[in-house]
Amino acid sequence: MFSTECAHFLFEGQHAERWSFDIEILFIAREAGLKIIEVPINWNDVPGSKVNLFLDAMGMFHDLFVFKVRPAQVTPETFEEFAAEFSK
Repeated sequence: MFSTECAHFLFEGQHAERWSFDIEILFIAREAGLKIIEVPINWNDVPGSKVNLFLDAMGMFHDLFVFKVRPAQVTPETFEEFAAEFSK
C-alpha cells in the first residue's frame, strides 16, 4: 500500500519493464528513506504460467545489477521536496 504522494514519487522514478519492477520500487523507496514493511499474502499457483525460469531469472539478475550500479538520483530530501510540491 502506498500513500498518494509515495505512489506518484515511486512509480514516476521506476524504469524496469519486466518482472523486476517491484524490486526497483523497493530500491527507490529504500533510497528515499521511506518506511517499508512486509505483509503476508496468500499465493495461488496458476498452472500454465508463461514464466521461463532460466530466461526470466537472467533478466531479473540483469535488472538487479542495473539498479545497483545506476547512480542513485533518490534521497530522502528528493522525496521531501516532491511531497511538498505534490501537496500544493
